[in-house]
Amino acid sequence: MLIIKHLAAAALAVGMLAVPAWAGIGKGQHVNIISFQQDDEFKGTMDYPESVTGSFGDVLKSLAGKAEPFLMIHTPHIHPKDTVNAQLDALGERTDGSMEDDGLNCEFLFDEAGKAFTLGGVCHVIYAGEKDNTTDKFILKPQAIPSTGKHETPVWKRLFVNAATGTAFYASIER
Repeated sequence: MLIIKHLAAAALAVGMLAVPAWAGIGKGQHVNIISFQQDDEFKGTMDYPESVTGSFGDVLKSLAGKAEPFLMIHTPHIHPKDTVNAQLDALGERTDGSMEDDGLNCEFLFDEAGKAFTLGGVCHVIYAGEKDNTTDKFILKPQAIPSTGKHETPVWKRLFVNAATGTAFYASIER
């Protein structure tokens, strides 16, 4: 019985310490990020639009047949100075039997500047084939990202285009 009392007291103490950490749940913004990689026949010939409006599905439809979605992120409620880490590696076999490796490794910093929200960070874009290997590191300077309310149509801003790999990033913020 004494052990049960001690366990109950310890659980209560841990729960009381955790309350401040849970206090922000349900408040904050959603950060949405989507990246695309151009289909091989469009590499170097297609211009990504500056912005796209609509849901994730609308953004996918707007670039269908020209670029493939590579990474999609919808964060839980986050707050200024929070970091979003995204990593993806897709290793596959080409139709000719050779191997290819496409990957992203990004850290995005979400912040607030006055009444605007910003997103910046560092990304590594990796493309490795049997004959060619490209690794690009780029810095995204903090950029103002449009934010929308719960029942408003999102506006996705193009953050960056990597010409060497045909990779582009878009972001939107939901309040």
